[in-house]
Amino acid sequence: MQSVNRKLITHRWSRFLFTACYAGIIRVPSEQATIQAALDAIAEGDSILVTNGLYAEELTAPVFGFSLIGDVAPDTGLYLRPIVDPSALDSPTTRSCLKNLHGDVVIEKMWFKNGAAMHPHDNNSVGGVRNSAANLVIRDCVFDSTYRGVVSPFLVTLERCIFRASKRNCIYMANATLRAFDCDFECIETDWSAIICGSGTVVEGCHLHGEMGTNWDWWFVVGGEGWSVRNNVFGPGGGSRGALILVVGPDGVFEDNLIQGCIARGALMDTRPQCDGLIEIRNNRFIDNVIQGEEFSGTMCLNVNEQYDDSMRPCSELLVTGNEFIGNVGGSIAKGILNTGHNIIMRNTFRDLLPLDQWTLQDVGGDPLIRDNMFIGNGKAVEPMWGSPINAENNWWGDASGPFNPNSNPLGQGDEVGDGVDFDPWYTDTLFFTASPEPRPPLPESASILAYPNPFNPVVTFKLNVPRAMIARIELFDVTGRRVKELWSGAVADRKMVTWQADDFASGLYFVRAWDPLGNRPLAMAKVVLLK
Repeated sequence: MQSVNRKLITHRWSRFLFTACYAGIIRVPSEQATIQAALDAIAEGDSILVTNGLYAEELTAPVFGFSLIGDVAPDTGLYLRPIVDPSALDSPTTRSCLKNLHGDVVIEKMWFKNGAAMHPHDNNSVGGVRNSAANLVIRDCVFDSTYRGVVSPFLVTLERCIFRASKRNCIYMANATLRAFDCDFECIETDWSAIICGSGTVVEGCHLHGEMGTNWDWWFVVGGEGWSVRNNVFGPGGGSRGALILVVGPDGVFEDNLIQGCIARGALMDTRPQCDGLIEIRNNRFIDNVIQGEEFSGTMCLNVNEQYDDSMRPCSELLVTGNEFIGNVGGSIAKGILNTGHNIIMRNTFRDLLPLDQWTLQDVGGDPLIRDNMFIGNGKAVEPMWGSPINAENNWWGDASGPFNPNSNPLGQGDEVGDGVDFDPWYTDTLFFTASPEPRPPLPESASILAYPNPFNPVVTFKLNVPRAMIARIELFDVTGRRVKELWSGAVADRKMVTWQADDFASGLYFVRAWDPLGNRPLAMAKVVLLK
């Protein structure tokens, strides 16, 4: 099936590129006074180039593919682009910036805005871009205070887009595939979800933040089959009564993400697995979040559920491995993980979770495997909520004497375990764990980038240190100041290692620059010498 999908996508893009070779170009406003006039005049595969300016229009697309491109020099961050703002039109709360998209559509370097007159918006309208039936690609665009940024029942690809103060949804694609790379989402006053997407979704190198409303809503929801959420930053922000992050489906991977500085009134992250699959929660960092409990809303960092088949037998499984839960505060049920199901919880670190009188990991009769984890300074570690025995052998409990239990190990100096926890044998040191048991070093006050070895031939490693979680880019320049290569771009929590192999480059002096694309400013620079 995946092979068929790849062939279909390849065929679509081949047809699009073939058409583009013979496409026409219409310039706004020199050839057509408005963008809508240009949309009415183009043929399939044509491009519209738009000069910077304010366009008080609600755009309706033709029923075929085209390109809409801001005629501006490429840059980074919130640089000026042509602005589409329908707020000056009649009945502005019922309008959208662009709607009725079909075919293969590319939108680049445009700015879609909803002015104050468009709020509060009509619930049946989008405000931003509504895709009807297009294979839609949006690059380097800004969505400014749009009621809904993008609504689509079909595949949408976002690259380096910025969403500011999205009032209801940044992205609403409940049953469709989203592919988002290096985007910044600021979603506020969210209703239902800030971002909701379906099977096949890929979200990488993005940043999601903003203060939500207080309803039962989510920041980020992904459901279906074969999704991947990697190398993203969640926070600061939050505030919803529901989980901030909800993942659903038979299979998917949530990996190498940072969740930091968030406020949740439910769980930070909720999982709803389905039968005959595996959801993997790997190598994420839950750092310094505050979890506020409310009635009927148990709070925890991670809620690990299960699904039952028609015979009421558990049929789903989750793998929770390599994650760090550090310095989080709160937990009316469990301050770390609440487990339901026969799930695997391995090689995670739980450190300095508060309050000390609340359990870090509680099991609700699910028979989990809890192994090779580190529990340090949490007060209470593991408990079966209703006394059913659970397997928690071979963990580090914060002290060589093992965990404290008043009946089974009263001399243990480590975090406490409840009755019914099979904790013996336990690790008497942390050599089993490749990650350091010591706290990570403090973040630097300013960004820096180091290169080693230097001089080098032909491989050099760059180490970027940043003072806070952010989106960053590492670029290479020659001695004339010409940018010759982008080495890496994405989300970085505190440090990032990037390797460059310079086999195809000449000997000489090069400059490497770390850049903040959202703030449109340099972070740090270093010199390197290639000697062949």
